[in-house]
Amino acid sequence: MRTGNGIRLPTLSATDRQRLLDYLAAMGERDQAMIDGLLADCTKDADKLAWVLQGADKVLATQMPPRLPMITCRTCSHFRSYYKHGGGLCAVGMQPSGVCWWANTEHECLRYKK
Repeated sequence: MRTGNGIRLPTLSATDRQRLLDYLAAMGERDQAMIDGLLADCTKDADKLAWVLQGADKVLATQMPPRLPMITCRTCSHFRSYYKHGGGLCAVGMQPSGVCWWANTEHECLRYKK
């Protein structure tokens, strides 16, 4: 975007805008005037945008759910191997019906049990 005198103004990408909105929601900000004001300021000032996004990333990182450890079906008591080459099914339905997984495929699983 350019002003009347040809100066190029910074723009706010859709990704950065969503990060800012997520950050404000995590902070409990509901005042639409405050939200609009911050978005406008960050659109005009690249340094302010960088500073706010740095803070937003710190807050949002603490809001993210912890990742589950990577496991293989071969080590899970729910896995039923039907083939010599290692394919099989999950006995507790963690995979969609009809999906055959390899016993050594690493993934996260909510129902993993040794």
